[in-house]
Amino acid sequence: TANKIESGSNTLYIAANDLQITNAGITEACLKTFADGAVELYYDNSKKFETTTSGATVTGALRVTDASTYTVDVAANGNAGALISTLGSSATLALGTNSTEILTIAADGKVGINQTSPNRDLSVYNASNAGVEIKSGTTGQSSVFFTDTADSNIGMIGYFHSDNSMFFRTNDAEAVRITSDGKIGINETNPDLLLHVKNDNSPAVKFGGEGGGEYYLEIGQLGTNGSPGLNATGTSASMKFQVNGTPYVRIGPRGQIGFSGSNYGTSGQVLTSNGSGSAPT
Repeated sequence: TANKIESGSNTLYIAANDLQITNAGITEACLKTFADGAVELYYDNSKKFETTTSGATVTGALRVTDASTYTVDVAANGNAGALISTLGSSATLALGTNSTEILTIAADGKVGINQTSPNRDLSVYNASNAGVEIKSGTTGQSSVFFTDTADSNIGMIGYFHSDNSMFFRTNDAEAVRITSDGKIGINETNPDLLLHVKNDNSPAVKFGGEGGGEYYLEIGQLGTNGSPGLNATGTSASMKFQVNGTPYVRIGPRGQIGFSGSNYGTSGQVLTSNGSGSAPT
């Protein structure tokens, strides 16, 4: 037969400085209250909930559920700290302010900021202008790292706030530097012109196209410890010098030199050439 304490429509008071509700054998605590102190709730004689001067303490996981499909667990995660997780098919975890969802973690781990259905690992949305800020001190460095399992900085984009220069790092080495006055260095950290390209002992720059063949102009050191120069590449390639679209000087594939379509000079003239054949076209 069940026993009960009943007050009808009146208020029921149970007065005690220390109140405990236990099992029938008084061997396991269920509820404890202390005057001017804590209220404790127990499960199987193990304390799970306690009020404190600063709020409340939950021992174990705190579960919030809609009693049907979705559940949110808040729990300690060993030495890793705390874990907030969701349970349920395709469940997402959302954080918000002023009853508005701001941060969304989708079921597949993608994160959205102001984006409830992110399509990438991180998606940031703003209806006007979206941006991501990376902030450091005035003498520090702001960076974006591209890593893999073998190298923690194999690729990188960085900004030196001390001199306001930006650099790009590939394959564990700096490849491009942009200085505060807009000069660009490729394999050069201190460019002295608007574009400074450095490559030791071989051409540094290649321009051209492949219409009718592979024709390119290489610029830079043309040999080991050599002087800088120009090199036209391609089958039977010649080099042209034009002004406003009109060619005035041509150098043919066998060393012939032509000016405005004229024949080459002969020995004894002001301009001489050992090239053979007719003027290059």
